[in-house]
Parts: sequence; structure tokens; C-alpha cells
Amino acid sequence: MKINKEVEGIIEEITKKLKTQCCLINKYGIILASTINEFPKNKIISPKILKIISNRQKYAEALKIDNIESFIIETKEFYYLFSFNKELILISKLNLDIDLTKFTKNIGTFLEILIKKIHQLEKPAVSSFDFSDEIKQMENSLNKTNKIEEKYSIIKELVRYLSKQE
Repeated sequence: MKINKEVEGIIEEITKKLKTQCCLINKYGIILASTINEFPKNKIISPKILKIISNRQKYAEALKIDNIESFIIETKEFYYLFSFNKELILISKLNLDIDLTKFTKNIGTFLEILIKKIHQLEKPAVSSFDFSDEIKQMENSLNKTNKIEEKYSIIKELVRYLSKQE
């Protein structure tokens, strides 16, 4: 599928440019592309993690803020940065020595651009098709049918005439 290959290419490019492992997940929890071993492609993210992400608006309300655009889970070895919008979740696996403010600064903008790119890929390529040959074939078929009906109509009239004569 073209979209999957494009998404995989985007994730590989992010991994190279940002020098970090990334994972892209749709809003249903299906992993679209990943360079993070803990999140293999075409699998479903853990329901517990998805529940945290899904409940982010409740957490925002509890904190009396409008929206939570990302959150970070810190382990002994890495940061896991979860960034999201309405349609996609981007997980980045970061080394502990990275400056998170620089990294997270434009991640929301990046996700919006990524969504636009995916929507462009989802639009089917529509090409024009010349139906003139098919129309000519249909007209020829109709003409043949009309000629046959004309022949039979003459025979029908002759039969009616003869039957009236008797």
C-alpha cells in the first residue's frame, strides 16, 4: 500500500534527522510505522498506554488547562515522548541527555504537516477515461437489435394479416 510505504519512509527520515527512534500510531492504536523495538509495526499499542492517551482530555480538565499535546515518560535509560493530535500519535524514544524543550518545540507543527501529507496520499488518483469506443459499441448493438426487431415486425404483421384472412 502506497500510504504505508510513505509513512515508513517518513519515520525512517525522522529517525535519521532527529537521531532518535520514532513510532507513528493512528488514533485507534494501530502502529503504522516504527523504528522502536518496543512498538513493532502493524501491532496494536498496549491498551494501558492507549487508555492514558485517550484520557488526556480528562487530565487536562483536572489540571484546568485546555489541552495536553504531549507527555513524557522517563525511564532509567530513555525518555518516551508521546505527541499527539486528533489523528496521529508520535512516540519518540530519546536519550536522557537530549534537551527536551528543543525537541518538543515544533513537534505539533510536524504532526499537522504529517497529517496533511497522509491525507494527500489517501486521495485516489483519478484519471479521465474515454468512453467513446464503448458508446459506439453500444450504439452498434442497439442498431443491430433494431434491425432484427424490424425484420420480425414484418413477419408479425404478415402473420396477423394472414390470420385475419382465414
